Amino acid sequence: MEATIERTLGAAPAAALTVDALVTQADAARWRLELEIAGASGGGTRELTASSCGELVDAAALVIAIAMNPELDVGEPTSTDDEVELPPPPVVELPVVELPAVEPPASSTSSPTSPPSTSPPSTAPDRLDEPAEPFSSGAPNDTSRSRSSPVRGYARVGGGVGLGALPGPAAVLGAEAGAFARGWRVGLGFDGWLPKTSEAPDNPEIGGQFSLWMVRPRACGVPAAGAFSFPLCVGLELGTMRGTGTGALAVSQTARALWGAASVTAGFVWSRRIVGLWLDAGAHLAFARPAFRTVQTPLVYEASTLGGRFVAGLELRFP
Repeated sequence: MEATIERTLGAAPAAALTVDALVTQADAARWRLELEIAGASGGGTRELTASSCGELVDAAALVIAIAMNPELDVGEPTSTDDEVELPPPPVVELPVVELPAVEPPASSTSSPTSPPSTSPPSTAPDRLDEPAEPFSSGAPNDTSRSRSSPVRGYARVGGGVGLGALPGPAAVLGAEAGAFARGWRVGLGFDGWLPKTSEAPDNPEIGGQFSLWMVRPRACGVPAAGAFSFPLCVGLELGTMRGTGTGALAVSQTARALWGAASVTAGFVWSRRIVGLWLDAGAHLAFARPAFRTVQTPLVYEASTLGGRFVAGLELRFP
């Protein structure tokens, strides 16, 4: 086949192609050849049938040569013993449409045009150098293919310091899990503010020990640059503050009250495949502030309206 292709092309330029061929038996007396041709300008498939494999090889060589150089002039096919028998196409009678005569401009010096030919359409078999359809790969252009970012999951743990909810700076431990993709993330966190002790403002002999546990749903927009991302988040903090009386109390009791706040957070994440390091700085505005009192003193402690937290930790990403 290679020799036949080279003999057909001669000195004409030819493009590089990738050709896959599959020969199967069409029926008891004929063979079928399926060609898949791919090149820089596209590709396509052709199907040929013949009574012998030799005829299929010659026909395939001619099709490949034409695909390598579509402008190749192979002339009229000559009759040989190995010629592939192609069934003639169906004869379609096309209606003759008479176009109205167009008067040339006065300044025109061209000769009158000859009348359109009314000869019947040729019924000769299709030439192999004039494929009915241009080769086309059929694959969509990679540049136009939508590239949606996959949704992944994450889990993080960390610790830091919190301000405003408890008396003075308090140690904070937390965990969070959620989902993220390019440009966004959502998560649900759980934080524990470790116990802090304070005294009543008007009675130093009476005080209390206070702790806070909360859940934190939040949603973030995430600008990114390479391995670095910068989550900008809004969320809620809902939980329970626990207070236990201390000091000169006749009976020490424990009370619980609702804690609620709206929060904003700015973060920084450096990630490497499935592992990341993160740092968050946030502020909250409390709309449910617990206040603790005793019989001996009207107020032992009340949470502040404003507060914040600074935490850092480790993040794992999956899958």
